[in-house]
Formats: sequence, C-alpha cells, structure tokens
Amino acid sequence: MKLNSTYNAMRSLMRRIIGAGLCLAAIACSKESKELPEPQDGIIPTKVVFDITRNSNYGEPDTRAPKSEWKEGDVIYFGRYLYNFTQRATYTGGQWIMTGDIITWSSGTTLTAFYAENGTLSSSSLVDTEHGDAAYTFVGVYKIDSDGIATVRLTLDKHPHARIIFTGVGEGKTLTVYNFKRLQSFCRDKTISYKSEPITITGDSDGNAVLYALPTDYAVTGKDLTMIVNYEGESYSRTFVGKSLAAGKSVTVTSPGNDKTNWENATEVYTASDLKMGDYYYSDGTTSDGGLRKMNPECTYEEEDVAPVSGKTVIGIVMYAGRHPLDDSDYTKALTESGPVINDAVKGYVLSLTHSNNGEGDRLAWEKGPNGENDVAVGTSTDSKDWRGYSNCRKIHDYVNATDGWEMYHFPMALSCETYGQRIYDGNGNIVSDGRYDWQTPLKAPSNGNSGWFMPSAGQLSHIYLWRSYFEERFETVKATLDSSVPYKRHIMVTQYGWSLESSSEYPGNSLVWYVNFDFGGIFDKVAKVREANARAILVF
Repeated sequence: MKLNSTYNAMRSLMRRIIGAGLCLAAIACSKESKELPEPQDGIIPTKVVFDITRNSNYGEPDTRAPKSEWKEGDVIYFGRYLYNFTQRATYTGGQWIMTGDIITWSSGTTLTAFYAENGTLSSSSLVDTEHGDAAYTFVGVYKIDSDGIATVRLTLDKHPHARIIFTGVGEGKTLTVYNFKRLQSFCRDKTISYKSEPITITGDSDGNAVLYALPTDYAVTGKDLTMIVNYEGESYSRTFVGKSLAAGKSVTVTSPGNDKTNWENATEVYTASDLKMGDYYYSDGTTSDGGLRKMNPECTYEEEDVAPVSGKTVIGIVMYAGRHPLDDSDYTKALTESGPVINDAVKGYVLSLTHSNNGEGDRLAWEKGPNGENDVAVGTSTDSKDWRGYSNCRKIHDYVNATDGWEMYHFPMALSCETYGQRIYDGNGNIVSDGRYDWQTPLKAPSNGNSGWFMPSAGQLSHIYLWRSYFEERFETVKATLDSSVPYKRHIMVTQYGWSLESSSEYPGNSLVWYVNFDFGGIFDKVAKVREANARAILVF
C-alpha cells in the first residue's frame, strides 16, 4: 500500500474513532508503529503526550496557588497561536485526555492555551468564564520527534487577574466583594474582557476564601486601594495605602470575620433632619427629607416613602452631601458674568430632573468650533475620577475669553447646561425664539447661594451611574406629584434608553472626552467631541 493511501485510510479511521467518542491518544498507542506512516510534518502523530505546568506563585515567591495540582475534570483549551481553540485536554484519571480535531500541525508550531476553573467554550475562538482561577500562555510548543511522538508543552504562567486571599472568613461562611471585576471571557486574539459585579466567595475548611479579580476604577484612588465587602449582613470598607493589585499579583488580607478593627463598618444611617443623598432640592434653594435611612457602599439602601413639600417646586435631587474629596473647584468665582456664587462651605451636589436638551432631535456636540473644529484641547481635567466639573466649565470659559473667534455656543453641551432653565441657543449656536425650551423655565437655578447649573465631570457622572436606580426612584416620586399639564413632567428621567452622557472631562489628547453609557453595563470610555448626545446639568449649593 502506498504511503498516501495509508495516510488517507488512517485519517478516515481516526475521524470515525473520534466521532465515536474514543480517545485519540489511546487508540494511537494501541497500534504498532510499523502500521503507521513515517512521521512527517502535517502527518498524524503516533502518540500525543502532554507536558503541562503551572507557574502558580502569582508573583509572590512565598505563596503558591491553592490548587497546586490538577483536579479531575480540569480542562485546557488550546490551538495554534491566534487560531481557534481546536483542541481540548481534560484531566481524567490522573492524565490528560485530548479531544478535538485530528492534529495536522507542523512540528514547532506555537500554541495558545487557556485554563479556567469555571470556563465554557462558547465558540471556537472564545472561552466564557465565571469567577475562579485562570491561567494562559501564548508561547506553548508543539513538537514531533523521530518516532512520531508529539509533545504538547504548555507552561501556563500568565494570569488575567490578581488573587486575594481573605483569612478568617470561616468554613462555609460567605463574603461578598464589591468594586472588583472578574474575568468574563478569553479570546484567541489575546482579547481579555472583564465583568464588574458583586462576587461572593465561600470559606474553605481552613476558613480562608479566595477572590480572583481585579479592582475597578472606583476602587482605586491614586495609589490607594479601597475594598468594600459584605460579611454576615454588614457592609465594611478598608483602604490599603499604596497597595496596587495587578494581574498576576497575590495578596493576603484579614477579613472582617477576625479583624473588625481595621475594617470600618461602612453602613451610613440617617434621620429625616440629616442632609443626604436623595433629598429634594427646591427652586428657592432649600431642601427637604427624601426618605433615605440607610446607605451601603455597595449601592444598596433602605428608605421611607417621603413626598416633596407641597407647594414647592422640586428642581433636582441631592446626589451627594458635603464637598467631595476629589473636588477642588473654587465656587467663590462665578461661572458666568452674572452667575451666583457660594461664599460658605459646600453643602452638597444636585442632579437636575431632566436633560438640558429636548431629546433625540436636539442632541448636542461637545465642541463645534467657528470653522467646524472638534479636536481642540481646552485644558479641562483628564482624570476620569475627579469631581472638577465646575472647574472644567470655568476652563472652557477661560479658553473662550482667550481665543479669538470662539464663543460659548461653540461648546453646545456646556452652554446648554449652564443656561438650563433659561436656554436660548440651539446646538448650532442660533438664538431661538419659538419657545422650544420654555418648559425648562421653572427649573432654573436659584439666584444665589449655589453654583448655577454646569456640566458634570467624569467622576460625577460615574457617581450618578452607580446610584442610577435610586435616583430613578426619586424622580418617579417627583413625577407622581405633578399634574400632567406641567410641561417638564415628560422630560424627567435619569437618561434615555440606549444613550450615554458625556462629561466635561477631556480624554488625554485633543478630540476625545470621557463618557458613561447608562444602559450597557455602565461602559466608561472615550468618545469623539463631534458626536452628538444628551447633556445633563448639576449644581452645587
């Protein structure tokens, strides 16, 4: 029989064997080598063996991964570098058993391999994961020796997350961790995605619980890391100074289960007389109780049903009480020539009931220069977390005052926010006299004791997103008190479905700004200044 016909017959046989669910390696080993073709690149190997190791120290020489040995049922997905995951190796009975297409790779082929403790191959190129351990490599090796024995050598030494060991949780007890993100999927093209969600971990027999995740932006301030957890029904927070958590890094911390001294009980309790998030803010500059009684840092809360004061006009909802630590704006200097100022201590921040635009047909660009420019850097803050919205808007005014040909209407979003309640310009800088913005008139800012309305920063928008459900509740309460004839009632909402809000914070560079998408998982990213979108105003009092 000729070599090619032997190869073709063998290839057909192997396909039938795999289709029957039998192990390729076992069948190959049961044949005598003289019955197989001489091994060549691209020819089916006589046997496949695995050399799979873990570099499990997560960057810490004095620690090792909790699972230093493979367990029954562990799966590794692998294939040619940047190609589909065509092969799967499952740890069965103390050895690796391979399933997948017949291997016809050339000796020396570079492999991509991925292991996830809780992973599922959702397509030939993508592994979806739940919370758990994971490791990967992009430099795996496939080689065939002169006897036709192929070796798959995989050193899984890369980790897409950090490992946090919480001690003292207690066997069988749970700890829920917030403001962290877990691995969501791993793609053949090196794309690694994460999902921000509460992660619940359970104490093992030693009382420890292990979290595999990375901190979200909300957890990191400068070089400090703040962890927020819920343990036995109570919320706790702890800030680690100078502690960074990067992929592949490991850290051990004591949980509130055996160390409540260093963990602060983070549940805030309020009375009706306290100024707090959710209180009503009126057109005369006063506030009243909004019903919030308990607030947890993981964005859960308890409240009472409290309506606005009868006879007063609610123009916004308190979104934060006190001056935020990341806000260094000077509110003693007016934003506009005749605008109000704050000469006393900042009491809080207010979210407007509506957008400053009329909806879909009135969406606005961030920048639209006198000659169509949309890539001019103004100099606002590029920090994605600070609360310098007022300072940013002053920067825009400074730019206009210092640059020939530029007016505030060349910044349609910012102008619509600061003229909210008395808007006269459309998105193209034209003065309108058809009354299209008259519905906003009752919502204008008080004449003194506040900053006036302005465009929020990226950090301020992030806070609004985090508490969006609570603000939506407050807005619905306000709407329920309004007669259908009130013109702004139909405009009251947190945001329109499918649309984001852009901030006054520029992204490093010239033509981009930070934005938050309120409908698709709170995506926080950059967007072009030329894009038209909704605009939202806030004020400080």
